[in-house]
Amino acid sequence: MPYDLTDTEILNMLHPDNGGATYYEITEKSPMDIGREQGRYAIDRLKKQGYNITSEKDMDSPKKKRFYVDPDDHNIQKTERNQPTNHSEPKRLSTTSKQTLTKKTRERLIQLEEMIKPIAQEIQPAKWDTQPETSQNGRDLIIHETDPHFGDEVTDEQGNIIYDSPTAEKRVRKRISKIMDKVKQKRNTGQKIDTAHLLLGGDLLTNEAIYSTQPYHIDETVDQQFIRVVKTYKDVLKTLSNNFDHVQVVCTGGNHGEFRSKGSSDKANGDDLVYDTLEIFAQELEMDNMQFIKSDRTDRVIFNFRGHRGFLTHGDQRSIHIGTSSPESDWLSFKDQYDFDAAFRGHYHDFKIEQVNGAPVIMSPSQKPPGEFEDNLGIYGTPHNTVYFASNQNPIAEIERFQVE
Repeated sequence: MPYDLTDTEILNMLHPDNGGATYYEITEKSPMDIGREQGRYAIDRLKKQGYNITSEKDMDSPKKKRFYVDPDDHNIQKTERNQPTNHSEPKRLSTTSKQTLTKKTRERLIQLEEMIKPIAQEIQPAKWDTQPETSQNGRDLIIHETDPHFGDEVTDEQGNIIYDSPTAEKRVRKRISKIMDKVKQKRNTGQKIDTAHLLLGGDLLTNEAIYSTQPYHIDETVDQQFIRVVKTYKDVLKTLSNNFDHVQVVCTGGNHGEFRSKGSSDKANGDDLVYDTLEIFAQELEMDNMQFIKSDRTDRVIFNFRGHRGFLTHGDQRSIHIGTSSPESDWLSFKDQYDFDAAFRGHYHDFKIEQVNGAPVIMSPSQKPPGEFEDNLGIYGTPHNTVYFASNQNPIAEIERFQVE
């Protein structure tokens, strides 16, 4: 079930001896409350599994329905989905196992989309009421978050775990804390840091079925990855909202979030569901100083920052180098078409700055060490962190690089 509620927990709520439950009561039990649709989805899913669930008007709120499960049904033992583990052998899945896992993962992502997208479409997009001020000699903060790969598990040559979901969360939180320390230090010296731009560049989720041996290299299911990512970045939004007059969140999906399912859009993406959920939370928590710019299922998005024009893409459709004739022609085409002043990309887990007609194209690193998938792609970036500052004159006026444990 979504949002940290298992079938067993919900069935216990629905047992007549426990008084049954409404959609709202189911939602309120979740640590990630995004509205009544979450409760409706839970009931519908249990019915599809064959549980006999009945309803009646709630005595305290006649406009609501209270749902109950048949006590005999409740005693049926249902098998909860097991969490994948990092096995040493075998090193590949059978075709049948891979197809089964892929189908379940796709179906789960589609279920999440069917629940989240309608809610996101009902609310007004998060937009600033007023444009941010730009002090004469001040700066804007640019945080490019790309490729944290929540859910991935990486081991060293001795088999010791050196990266996993708790580590990914810890590094994001420490990274933001360290960035805020840098902002505080600059402000203490009299420098103006006006607006924060959080660029979410994709592969926040690592998924379950992108490549054949992935189940042996993840420590959380796609549900668990989704929960942890949203919780973590919800706190990031709170921190930025509390420390800046204006915050802009710019979003595009990565290749690891792809549904790859029949009947879904070519660009249907789990990262997009994270972004929609974060925008819902921003609205619910009344973060009035925050606006979202989302890619709408393209692999790029244009945004404005401090009088400059930015270009954000995940980068999996682009070569690691832009200096050769073919890739360079792609970026020259992008530069002509979108007229950007600075571009940001990830995917390769490395740090690099190249120029296209005078505009910097910045590849930001990942905090994740390379594992089997990255080895196959020839990606060997060293995990570290970067943060950028823009001035009135320069889209990238300052870059700071640092490490977090």
